[in-house]
Amino acid sequence: MGADTRSEERAKSAGAGLVARAILRDRWRSLIGLALVLAMLGGIGMTALAGARRTQSAYPRFLRWANVSTMAVDAGTDRNLLGQVERFPEVVRHRRYTAVDAGHIFPNGAPDLSMIELEALVSVDGRYFDQDRFAATEGRRPDPNRMDEVALNLTAARRYHLHVGQRLDIGAFDDDEASQTEDPSTLRPKFRMRATIVGIGLFPEEVVQDESDRSPLALFTPAFFKKVSHLGTYSWEGLVLRHGDKDVVSVKRRYHDLVASKGFPEFYRVTSVDTFHSLQAVRPLSLALGIFGLIAVVVALVLTGLSVAREISVIAPTRRDLRALGVTRRVDLLAAVIGPGIAVIAGAVGAALLAYVLSPVMPLGQVRRVEVNRGLDFDGTVLGVGALGLIVVLGVLALVTAVVTRPHATRDARSAARTSRMSAAMSKMGLGPTNALGLRLAFGSRDGAASPSVFVGGAVAIWALVAALTFSASLHGLVRKPALYGWQWQGVAVAGAGYFNIPRQQIRAFERTDPDIESTTGVHFGSGSINGVNVPLLGYDPGTRVTPPITKGRAPRSASEIAVGSETARQLGADIGDVVHITTDQGGVRPRRVVGFMVFPTLGIIHGAHTSLGTGAWVTATDVPGVGRQDAGLSPSALGPNALFIRLRAGHDGPSEMRALRRATSKLQSEAGVTFNPVQRPAEIVNTKNLDTAPSILSAVLLGGALLALAATLSATVRRRRSELAVLKSIGMTRRQLSGMVSWQSTGVVLAGIVVGVPLGVAFGRWIWTRFADGLDVVADPSVPWVSILLISIALIVVANLVAVVPGRLASRTAIGPLLQAD
Repeated sequence: MGADTRSEERAKSAGAGLVARAILRDRWRSLIGLALVLAMLGGIGMTALAGARRTQSAYPRFLRWANVSTMAVDAGTDRNLLGQVERFPEVVRHRRYTAVDAGHIFPNGAPDLSMIELEALVSVDGRYFDQDRFAATEGRRPDPNRMDEVALNLTAARRYHLHVGQRLDIGAFDDDEASQTEDPSTLRPKFRMRATIVGIGLFPEEVVQDESDRSPLALFTPAFFKKVSHLGTYSWEGLVLRHGDKDVVSVKRRYHDLVASKGFPEFYRVTSVDTFHSLQAVRPLSLALGIFGLIAVVVALVLTGLSVAREISVIAPTRRDLRALGVTRRVDLLAAVIGPGIAVIAGAVGAALLAYVLSPVMPLGQVRRVEVNRGLDFDGTVLGVGALGLIVVLGVLALVTAVVTRPHATRDARSAARTSRMSAAMSKMGLGPTNALGLRLAFGSRDGAASPSVFVGGAVAIWALVAALTFSASLHGLVRKPALYGWQWQGVAVAGAGYFNIPRQQIRAFERTDPDIESTTGVHFGSGSINGVNVPLLGYDPGTRVTPPITKGRAPRSASEIAVGSETARQLGADIGDVVHITTDQGGVRPRRVVGFMVFPTLGIIHGAHTSLGTGAWVTATDVPGVGRQDAGLSPSALGPNALFIRLRAGHDGPSEMRALRRATSKLQSEAGVTFNPVQRPAEIVNTKNLDTAPSILSAVLLGGALLALAATLSATVRRRRSELAVLKSIGMTRRQLSGMVSWQSTGVVLAGIVVGVPLGVAFGRWIWTRFADGLDVVADPSVPWVSILLISIALIVVANLVAVVPGRLASRTAIGPLLQAD
């Protein structure tokens, strides 16, 4: 008896296997299409997600390769002072460079004044070679043992049209002599040589850079330093500290004690601060990639999942026959899911392979120039786990669908009842037969185009596209409105790259020269210790009317109050109303109450720590180290500011006014000159060009996938309903009407997707932009591109009708006789 039962089971299993193979033979085209859609959309999603991780991690990986300093100190030219800094107990390694007045010269030795802004950084002991390594994006780093090799940063190469392999006559001049001469063309070098440009690239702090920091730089070798060491002007010392950032405050305190009696200004650059801003600058691109990668995966799951459900529904009659033959539930489920299961596994593996093949296009943005590990990259977390997740989710969906599938007759009855009600409703609306039948196919049929996979997938794709358009419009609005990222003025006059001062009597005369000037604010640059945290400072004069924008609270009104950036507030653990303590020049502390959060402009000393988005503090000028002490016989009130914010009256900020301001500020003077700068964008804004089209392109690909699914489903619907079409044709419906019916079916699907997807996309786009702007520490001001959305909606309806052309022709050419005879 037992043997007979086992034989019967084997026979049923063998029969089920034959049925499964028959199903695969019959459905292989649609299963291949299912696998391709999953591979394409899933692969795009995985590529974006893996690219987001690779883009965000690129800069930290580069910093490890570059062997960066913990901090850098502007150590002046006092060699005894430099030696003392190097012997600080916190310092475990140090390297420095010295700036030399060197550059291109003509054959007669005269300096090339067209390159007068080129700054020569001469490595003293290996800085930019074995510590803070220069990254050559073209060519290579100079050989440190050769004095006749030089590298340029990208700014210098582009500004002066220089290239790798070019040879230059280089001269080094005496800085004291250069500062005293009235005619620079009469200067002659103290040392000259012929050098070759062997590399063009980036210094570590330039990889993701604010506009205010861009300057043409040249890197010279330690071998060159031996020839020009007596011509050095100032030095920056790179320090690697024993306990990293934990030692920064103690090093600053020791350095302050060294220079306080000498009246030297104190300038620092902390790598962790640069890293924060660089990661913030990269974050928009990586975040957008991650968000739209997730959307691509969701669309892939929706389209593929509903296609899986449809495939299982289509074979319901076959499953009913198998059950009638007595096969077990387990065999029945196997026959139902084997085809979609194979397609899902193939599609998930294909998605992972596609993402792996596309991995060399990542990372995106500025960090791509210094990517340490270029080429193919297998992100096991995204590709491995992602492929497995697709298989598990879709496999469970297939199994659940197979379990809950009801008898075909019952489903047909319900479908017929629903179709009858919808047909009656359409008749009451006065729709013609062509329109009503097309809409019935779109919404009233279980196997119609939008029931439910294409409608849901199309709505999700339109949602993604509208969200991307809203996000991109808000991003463009941010770039066009400088006030949103801290610039509530039209320009700024800066004295000597921020290291010098503008005399106050010149400022008063300047304000009287242009009636279009509404107001000005003098600011002092520096950095200070607040609650033990190093913070870039902007020191304002009492009574100022021009301030950065406030996002929370209000601007300070007295010396006892302070405003900070949101990231600085997080570092300090402070909120509105809390009291923080700022360290003075003399080592004491002053309590300051936090009254507001500000969006700080990217502004300060060049190559040094400065305020930027989310980072900084707005304090009175006397809280800035160096401003509150006597300096060169001047009182703090007489010592002018480092920079001057200039706000014009409403309606007077066009190009002509900017030219007028440049002419007016040219009359301002300091020991190192005064330059006028229009809006200076932070690195976070500079690098948004890489984000301009990425979301829209990705969303357009998703929408293209949805339209392809629509075309495939329209064709499948025509094939499955050939008998109904033959009946319609036999009772007098023309070819044009049959074709129009399919067009209305397609149009109905897209219209429903627009009605659902547009409002959801707008809401999601505004929400995600607000979260994004808050994380970027800018003023959130979401924009909705209604005109673009309207035009795209119209275009989608047109495309939907184009998509329906081929299926419509198939429907109009349906043969009547053979199909009716078969029925």
